Amino acid sequence: MKDLLETLQALQNTPIPNFLVISGFVFLLLAFIGKVGAVIELPKERQKWAGVTGTVFLILGVSLFILPKGINTTPHLQPSNKTDIPFNAPTPRDAIKTQIKAQPDTLKNPETQSEFKLDTAAYGAGDTIGENLVIRQESNGEKYVGGSDATDSKTGKLERLEFNPIRLSKKFEFIVNADWNSGFTQTISLISGESELVIRFFNESLNYISFNKERRWINDTNWKQGAIVNRMVLYISDGAAKFYINDALHSVISLDNPNAVYTKLIMNGIKKGDRLFEVSGRNL
Repeated sequence: MKDLLETLQALQNTPIPNFLVISGFVFLLLAFIGKVGAVIELPKERQKWAGVTGTVFLILGVSLFILPKGINTTPHLQPSNKTDIPFNAPTPRDAIKTQIKAQPDTLKNPETQSEFKLDTAAYGAGDTIGENLVIRQESNGEKYVGGSDATDSKTGKLERLEFNPIRLSKKFEFIVNADWNSGFTQTISLISGESELVIRFFNESLNYISFNKERRWINDTNWKQGAIVNRMVLYISDGAAKFYINDALHSVISLDNPNAVYTKLIMNGIKKGDRLFEVSGRNL
């Protein structure tokens, strides 16, 4: 069954779905009118078969369009290549389902973990991660985090990915590469002891992207809609936080405490139709 799904997913990136849909419409047209100019004319019996063939082609083509894009597994918290902190990434079986957490015995000094990133390569397609999240895989082998089959509007399940502990302060950057394409609200929260930096996507009837109290209509931002991966960067320096979408500035806010130390990252609302490829952060 898995091989069949992978084969069908591979067909999504070919002209076959378009061909099936167009062919389906042509056959259905012949089934109803029976004649196209003076070139094509079908007898009644063949019109019935044209209708059946057109319906089958149309269903197959539409099914390939709406088929989920792939299966991905759980992200690992690990320092980026630039860090000089000794770190041994936990195996998927050692990962805590409710959060991605560096244990004291795997990091000499957790309080100095100034760089981290999501490492999907450390997991296999289908591995669970966080809460109600799973690692999925594209036809080209690239892995990402998406919602499990249980995450939809009816179940009310909580989707949560947590990085803890981290340590970002004063001057740092935080990067997310993702395709939020499920039609739900996704939230990213960087938390310190006394404050939060919160980014919300498509809140208030899917119309806005907000950063703390700064809110922008989606059409006034550089967000690319559809099945497109967007790059989001949060840059903190000199007591100000700047939020960028695809290299275009969304908003700037002044920090109440420029010396705040952010020790926890929480991501909520990642549904089955979403694709989270990269999460990373580092002090500058």
